[in-house]
Amino acid sequence: MAPNTIILGNNESHTIALGSFIRLKAWIMPDDLSGIKLEVSGDVSYNRSNDAQLYVTDCRGRVEIIVKPASGGEFPPDHSVILMVDQPTAGEHICLEFEEARVDGAAERVLGEITPVDEDFVLVKRYQSGDGGNLPREAMTVVSALRAQGVSHTSTKNLQVVFDATASMNASVAPDDLEIVNNVIRGIAYHLDIDVAGDLQSQLGLYQAEAPSRVGSPAMAINPQASVAVVTNSPRPYMSTFPVPTLVFVVGNQATPEAWVYQKSYGESQPLHIIVIDDAQKEALQSGNHAAFHHYATVVQAALNASTSVGDNQPANPFGGN
Repeated sequence: MAPNTIILGNNESHTIALGSFIRLKAWIMPDDLSGIKLEVSGDVSYNRSNDAQLYVTDCRGRVEIIVKPASGGEFPPDHSVILMVDQPTAGEHICLEFEEARVDGAAERVLGEITPVDEDFVLVKRYQSGDGGNLPREAMTVVSALRAQGVSHTSTKNLQVVFDATASMNASVAPDDLEIVNNVIRGIAYHLDIDVAGDLQSQLGLYQAEAPSRVGSPAMAINPQASVAVVTNSPRPYMSTFPVPTLVFVVGNQATPEAWVYQKSYGESQPLHIIVIDDAQKEALQSGNHAAFHHYATVVQAALNASTSVGDNQPANPFGGN
């Protein structure tokens, strides 16, 4: 008997039986089965029959469904992917088919997710346009780094972003630097399923509009119910006193020396979880070189699992090593 095929469009989902396995199969349009690799990421057990097909045998949490070119690099222009998810041995053979998703120019694309409903059923969801598959390059590079380092969850569920609105920051930080940090935070939030308080683009626009006329260093209003990501050109000791988990992004044309001076002066007495976005890191993020962010993936995990700005997780040296 032919399966009952259900087409999943943007942000649509459907429950199917897990049974002893569910089958996932992807193919690329124009058709080239050897040109695509299907992967799953999360707390999951699976067997693979070929690059484009695998069998999920156990699903213990949210699992992302990912496609990438089998030979590495990026998908060529004018290419799309179709995904099928089914449980062929179930009493009612339901086949879930994702609508075509454009992948041209992407190094990888997150098509959707599988989450357990109970011991017998899973929920399969197709992401809508604008979800993980359409994250900016820098965000996807961060997601890849977090996956590569096994960072799959933290205790943080909400994140507040605070821009250090000082005149010196406005003078030394280019708008493009802030856009990159914005995209890095989007990647972290997406992969770790964290809600970012407010609209990042609106906050960024407000900072860029008001910072040039500010005098002095306005106090940072910290939400005690959320972790915080501070964006600054110059880390300072008081940032280690925040009563919530804290990440500090150091940006600007002096990002590396500023972070280095802080580490030497206060790294032991008032340590911070620091991520330096210097020219080398920007180039790596934009080129998709996720290995350059591997160290910072562990910084993210330590910071967002802490109970305070430092908590029980001693911050790592932002330059690696001890």
